[in-house]
Amino acid sequence: MSEEIKAEPDFLEKTLLEPMSKLEPQPLSEDQTEMVISIILADKQGKIVDMYEEFKKSIWVLRALEKRVEISLTVNIDKATQIMLIMLLDGNIGRCVMFLYYFQWWAKQNNERNITMDIVVQRIIPMGLPDMDELSLLWDAQKAKEGGNYIDLPAASESIQFDTK
Repeated sequence: MSEEIKAEPDFLEKTLLEPMSKLEPQPLSEDQTEMVISIILADKQGKIVDMYEEFKKSIWVLRALEKRVEISLTVNIDKATQIMLIMLLDGNIGRCVMFLYYFQWWAKQNNERNITMDIVVQRIIPMGLPDMDELSLLWDAQKAKEGGNYIDLPAASESIQFDTK
């Protein structure tokens, strides 16, 4: 991303995340619901860590999400939730990253430092996911006219981060 791109600390919050919270949820399909249930069961049975490590070997998006959570966010997002995102969003890196930041925003709003599958399905997206076409419009809104994405610029998400000092 170009060095000259500047962003207000609440750019992502105002341009992407607050509008994302207002999108009408679409119920999960039967296949998606079964997928979520299977991930929850695997998590409850203590199988998620092995599943996560196995998926990381072949799914580059999971490796990218893990790094993004580690480097750019101040909330913990559990492995089951990261797997769920990739499966529900068909491995689309842009949508997955948008949801990581959405979870960070939600966590800051609710003073919740750990995002788990239970929190996601019960409190963050209990009624389903937004329409993917509407998400694409929000993705386009966060693009910098100079090129690149504001979501990749740490300064654009300062307002949603927990103080780590």
